[in-house]
Amino acid sequence: MFSEKQIFGNSLFWANYAGKHYGVCMKFNGEIIEAKNSYHCEEGEFVSSLPIEYCEEIPEFNYIRYRLGSEKKSSVQYYFGTKSNEWKYESEVRFIYENYNARTEKYPQVRFDTDLLEKVYLGCNLQETEINKVCEILASKEYQHVDISRLVKSKKSFQLIEQKIR
Repeated sequence: MFSEKQIFGNSLFWANYAGKHYGVCMKFNGEIIEAKNSYHCEEGEFVSSLPIEYCEEIPEFNYIRYRLGSEKKSSVQYYFGTKSNEWKYESEVRFIYENYNARTEKYPQVRFDTDLLEKVYLGCNLQETEINKVCEILASKEYQHVDISRLVKSKKSFQLIEQKIR
């Protein structure tokens, strides 16, 4: 497992997880995994946690066996829950959110217990208008405990430097 400091220096990590540095990454505390069953889902919404399985080769998925009940994993678990062994250090758990009523929304509203959010990282290529939107959302009372940092490119190395905003 890498420390946060090692992860900041890994620009490939941020390129993958923050949409080529144009996105936002949110750090939750470990209680979010236990809390996933307490999400306030409305009709048409579904949230599940999915621990990632790391493997050498892409596993085979047989939809017919799955529908007949002899296959233990669903197609979602295969396609969203499998990664190459080279990512094993992450010990990743993904949250799968489906909202059948909001498939066309650019930013669907996913409700979670705000106490579980610890920090928000802003990608180094994120536009100022998007940064302002994120900061405006996090300015509300329920997010006052959340740290906000922007990652910027180092001028001397291929690493990213964390600049704390709040």
